[in-house]
Amino acid sequence: MFRTFRTFSIFLVLLMLTTALMIVSISYGPVYIDPVRIWGDLLGGNLLTDSEKIIIYIRRIPSTLGALASGFLLGLSGFLYQLLLRNPMGDPYVLGVASISYLSLVSLAFISISLGVFFLYMSLLAPIAVLVAALVYTAVLSILSYRLTVLQLLLIGISLSFASAGVSLLLLSRLPPEAAGYLYIALMGSFEGVDIFGSRVLLASFTAAFLASLALSFKHLDPLVLGDEYARSLGINTDLVRAFVSLLAGSSAAITVSYVGIIGFIGFASPHIARIITRSGRSLVLVPVSCLVGGLMALLTSIGIRLIFQGGMPVTAVTSIFGAPLMIYMVTRLRGEYSW
Repeated sequence: MFRTFRTFSIFLVLLMLTTALMIVSISYGPVYIDPVRIWGDLLGGNLLTDSEKIIIYIRRIPSTLGALASGFLLGLSGFLYQLLLRNPMGDPYVLGVASISYLSLVSLAFISISLGVFFLYMSLLAPIAVLVAALVYTAVLSILSYRLTVLQLLLIGISLSFASAGVSLLLLSRLPPEAAGYLYIALMGSFEGVDIFGSRVLLASFTAAFLASLALSFKHLDPLVLGDEYARSLGINTDLVRAFVSLLAGSSAAITVSYVGIIGFIGFASPHIARIITRSGRSLVLVPVSCLVGGLMALLTSIGIRLIFQGGMPVTAVTSIFGAPLMIYMVTRLRGEYSW
């Protein structure tokens, strides 16, 4: 009873903090607008000028929702990757999923520009290409996780991440400036470029992935941590569950790369922070808490960049400052096949 009340209290506090940060993110930015007037207009008071409405409704609100949804998706993706690979270092950024997805984005841009269909590519083919690349790479990682140690898998992921980044930069150098500009921003990650349509896609994607993960967490996810044989003894179709988890983890990472670029360490840190504050290993608890922690980290990063750096700092540069020490700490705890 006490544990249930404690978990509910933590969830409620995180939800309140998320709401507060959303209010701050919408209320403050490089251009000062009286917050009272902002929220009065949002409540139907028509208190803002046309230029101020553009700033609030076209820039700040989509950017805030995009950052929140991206953080949710990264937290969920990180948790699912750690569960799927039985790897405490699981994260789309650390394992190279984000870099592989980005390479597919740049490669398709290079091909489409060569064929003269760049704008068609951007609107229709880019999300599909990124999704396919992420899912294929996730499937390969899932197979390798049975044959390699945690450290070997980690080193492969980091090596492929560097290699993908190198090839991406080579391709970017051959692209026209007007096309390369968008892709350079995506390489470092940015919430400021999310428009109304993008924020809706991110929120809809998170809702679908979250509900599916929550449904799986009732009885299918926890047994996977203890091994496939144990899960099968409970009547769980492990191959089907793993395929579904791979789909959810890969698609969550891919949709984030498509709209906000490569964001580092949020997916890695969120599940670990969720385990620490809840003191729980249950997927039913960790799925929503990991999402909320990821959303909080993304909003904090977005607000800090907007207010301190006037929007001129890549997101990954900021998240890496906080994520790298946690990764170093986790690596020092690795012993053989490390189980958490």
